[in-house]
Amino acid sequence: MREKTAKYIRVSSVNQNTARQKIDDIKIYEDKCSGAIEFEKRPSALKLMTDIGKGKITTLHIHSIDRLGRNQIDVLNTIQKLKNYKCQLVIDGLNLEMYMSSGKQNPAFGMLVSILSQQAEAELELIKERQNEGILATKLADKKLKEAGVKVGVKYAGRKAETKESKEKFIDKYKSMTNGADLMSDIQSSTIPNAKISRLYGISINTVKKLKQAIEGI
Repeated sequence: MREKTAKYIRVSSVNQNTARQKIDDIKIYEDKCSGAIEFEKRPSALKLMTDIGKGKITTLHIHSIDRLGRNQIDVLNTIQKLKNYKCQLVIDGLNLEMYMSSGKQNPAFGMLVSILSQQAEAELELIKERQNEGILATKLADKKLKEAGVKVGVKYAGRKAETKESKEKFIDKYKSMTNGADLMSDIQSSTIPNAKISRLYGISINTVKKLKQAIEGI
């Protein structure tokens, strides 16, 4: 076994086959959890970073960058920690190393980090934009209600309970999204906050709550 070399594997399902991601002669750290969970909040990932910090691991392999997470900010934070620990990162699926043999950062890897940084900034801007849109929409709605003579501030009790069939149609609508399988997995997880799911998939917190209620009611 190659000393101080490891591979990190993450799959979202316990039934998912990880054989194609494994390398025979190196240590494996494996988590079976949602990619929405922050890297160091995953049991094996936390153990891995502890071992890297102690110098037990100096080269880390991953199959693809999304194994570190779906949140670009969290991924960048993890990459920066690896740099601080002087740990080589190898993305096997891209045949890409963070550092060249000279010890300098690989320019191609630098481009990847730059793209991730831009995506992270865009993600933060999108969150702010959605928050501002929500505030504006609420103000406009209140204004229209007041103009119509409706008392504002009365708690909305919600729609009547939907039938089983309508709940299934509601769930199927979100299952059919490009990342619908991941969304359903995260919805059923008890460890991921509603706000985080809302931000990751671009849906409202109210929709997240309704999806959870619909799934529990089937």
